[in-house]
Formats: sequence, C-alpha cells, structure tokens
Amino acid sequence: SYEKELSGQCFTYAWDPTLYKKPTQVLRYEGRQINFYKWGLTADGRSFCHRGVTEVWTKTLAGCIAYLGHGEIDVLKLSVDEAEWEFLLSQAHSNSSLSRVTQLLLVLHFQHVPVSTAIAALEVLRAHHFELFYSSVSVVPSGAAAPSPVASSCVPAEVQLGYLNRARLRESQILGSPQAT
Repeated sequence: SYEKELSGQCFTYAWDPTLYKKPTQVLRYEGRQINFYKWGLTADGRSFCHRGVTEVWTKTLAGCIAYLGHGEIDVLKLSVDEAEWEFLLSQAHSNSSLSRVTQLLLVLHFQHVPVSTAIAALEVLRAHHFELFYSSVSVVPSGAAAPSPVASSCVPAEVQLGYLNRARLRESQILGSPQAT
C-alpha cells in the first residue's frame, strides 16, 4: 500500500481507529517506519460510533499537525469513508491547515453526497491552489454490489485524485513564479 511504499523515505503517520481491530493489517507493517494512531481524522474532532467500533476518537488536521509538531505536510493521503466531504468543506477558510499541505491524495465516495456538496468541496481545493495531476474512477452499476469496469448506468464507487498545491511548490522553490502574460 501507499504507506508501505513511503516508509523509510519520510516520516509516515497513519490515523486509523479501526486498524487495531484487524491484527493482520498491523502485522503487514511490522519493521517499517510507520507511526500508527488509534484516532481518525474529521472536520471537527468529535468522537463517534463507526462501523461497529464502539467509539472512535478523532482529531482535526490542525490537531494532528500540532500533536506531531510539524509546520507543514509534504503528502497527505485522505481516505475517510465518506467523511471527506465534510472535512474538505471545513477547510474553506483561507488559513486552514490544508494550506500547509503540498500534495494531497484523496479517495472520494459519491454514493451518498449531493452534487452541490461535491462541487463546493472540490472548489475548496481550487481556492487553496491545488491542481489535479492524477485521477482514477471505480464504478458500481446501479443495483450491483461489486465494482465493475463497464456499466451502462453507474455511480462512481470511489474516485482517487492526486493534487499538487502550486502555491506551496512555489514557496519551496520547486516551481518558479508564474509567467506574466
């Protein structure tokens, strides 16, 4: 997985309150430089019941950054099982923690989100200078249980997107200043 690929190359942190209920998943990472935390990432840091887990403790992105003592995040992979929309909308203000992220990898779920919410959430990314560099879509045919690569009437089950924050790249001098036109 993504975490295994990066471990040893950078500081790698994983927040997954359900991971410890699946011992085989934790064992996959033994010997790797990955720090696991038994809390999830949400828009407001509230605790809640999720998929049979009695209580899930959470933090906001600002809370995670403060806890770790980091000023910036090079790569943030966000896969929070339909909470991504609320999280993105919570980052709409100009001084949000999202502005401290250089690369954002998102897993978006569209089954239960109104189109207007999805558009507003993706507009938050544009406002924070994120530009799309990768996309992949998995679809589920209407009424089907499993993803199918071909379907006449389908709903995106999962969309994976990769974004780069051009403003952060300019700050770190990876990209030059935009050319005047």
